[in-house]
Amino acid sequence: MIEEKTNDLELVIVIKVIDGDTIVVSDGRRVRLVGVNTPEASYYKKEPYGIQAKNYTTYKLLGKSVWLQRDVSDVDIYNRSLRIVWLEKPVKSMDIVEIREKMFNAQLVLEGLAEAKAYIPDVTYNRFLIRFMGEAKETRRGMWGSKIIEMYSFSLDK
Repeated sequence: MIEEKTNDLELVIVIKVIDGDTIVVSDGRRVRLVGVNTPEASYYKKEPYGIQAKNYTTYKLLGKSVWLQRDVSDVDIYNRSLRIVWLEKPVKSMDIVEIREKMFNAQLVLEGLAEAKAYIPDVTYNRFLIRFMGEAKETRRGMWGSKIIEMYSFSLDK
């Protein structure tokens, strides 16, 4: 089991994906991604693009080593660790290019599979995530695309 701490980063392995913005890591913790909100994809509630967000998170993270970074808060009211997930260890964590290329939270937003959401006080990367959400909307990626209405369409024909 890989677990390493360096400054404010810790290296873990993703062992389970709950949904697009919640994972379980090698030490057993549930981790909620900071600054983003994906549509729901649970047994009880399915929202448009929820399954796509979960599948993307699974593809990118499951079984892989990632770096976790704490913002301000440690856990939320559900006792999930609140973290930024880095696919590679950042050299300059406030550099927009590094954020775009290495931060998984940002990639979810850029792909249009999550919205940027400020959960005060954990807002260190909020300005970047809001910018990325604007880019996703402008390029009509994921949930911001023109075909979102098809996700709600169904036929009553038998």
